[in-house]
Amino acid sequence: MLSIFRLHGPRCSGKKSKHDRTYRRCSCHIHVEGKCGDRFLRQSLHTSNWQKAQRRVAEAEARGSWDPLPEEVQARPITILKAKSDFLKDAESGRRLGASTLRKYRLMLRHLEEFAAKKGLLYMKQLDGEALREFRDSWKLSPRTALKKLERVKAFFRFASENDWIGTNPARLVRGPANIRDTQKLPFEPAEIERIMEACRQVRLQGCTNDDLVAFVLVLRYSGLLIGDASMLTLERFKENDLFLYTQKSGTHVYVPLPPFVMSLVRAIKPRHGQYLFTGPHSLRMETASDLWRRKLGQVFTKAKIQGGHPHRFRHTFAVELLKKGVPVEEVSILLGHSSVRITEKHYASWVPARQEILKSHVAKTWETFGVIEGGKAQAK
Repeated sequence: MLSIFRLHGPRCSGKKSKHDRTYRRCSCHIHVEGKCGDRFLRQSLHTSNWQKAQRRVAEAEARGSWDPLPEEVQARPITILKAKSDFLKDAESGRRLGASTLRKYRLMLRHLEEFAAKKGLLYMKQLDGEALREFRDSWKLSPRTALKKLERVKAFFRFASENDWIGTNPARLVRGPANIRDTQKLPFEPAEIERIMEACRQVRLQGCTNDDLVAFVLVLRYSGLLIGDASMLTLERFKENDLFLYTQKSGTHVYVPLPPFVMSLVRAIKPRHGQYLFTGPHSLRMETASDLWRRKLGQVFTKAKIQGGHPHRFRHTFAVELLKKGVPVEEVSILLGHSSVRITEKHYASWVPARQEILKSHVAKTWETFGVIEGGKAQAK
């Protein structure tokens, strides 16, 4: 560990200061002291610029050696700030990740940058396995949320390793929480839906009529849309009584029919800022619009006395009701827009009791065809 200090001349006022080693109000030369690699140092850095001295020490510690690099490899190690900028540029312009994913990456990288600043780390090579484990331990998150955040950290360091900014990828050695159980996706019960609708008609919200609130909730319930997508709906997305959800990779459009009473409420809405139904001119970004609607629905859930109320539960209600009616999970996956049916099975496999009755009835129907076995012999029916 190297440390820097000023070695003051006999006439320097800093020599008499209580904190003379870190006194900066002079132009005395800065020295370095400590061990770097196999060498113990105590020498002048031939500069009076504190920032320059810090940079020189950080570069040496990042390399693990005080000896200068050969001329062909004397490029300065990449900083965490530069790596962050290049990673986000690639994610946004090259990979074209979604707005929600980019927001999560920006948040993670901001936390990493703040952590590195507290530890005095400037370069990517200084973020070793020990530092990353300490960064992980500083999170106050649930196990599942922590695991997701760690996946984003590993993606960032994988990108850095592929670009030769670091040697061995230190994030590979950092493990996430173990034994994470999938939580059951709870839909709203019919009684809860009734209380929510009643609260929508009673609550008073600024910039939102009760009819708009009712229509928004019913669209969430009967379409399975994410709140961000629902908040940015336009009239063009509706075709008669069908709502356009998305276009599959094969080019096929996916529509979902809405009940007539829901469509009548939608058609009664006066579009805002052109064709938008549920957002105004000051919230045309999806993140802003969805945050506004989350706050509005939070007030609705509070008034309706809904425990664990969350907009995403409307999507769970949409999916579970389809599964309970015997709709194949593959079809539900298409309607939800999941990239794989495995995602749907992962989130809704806990609803086996609701589907079990359907499975049991299918098995029972085979008895009518093949007969019931009695005494070891099949009795034809």
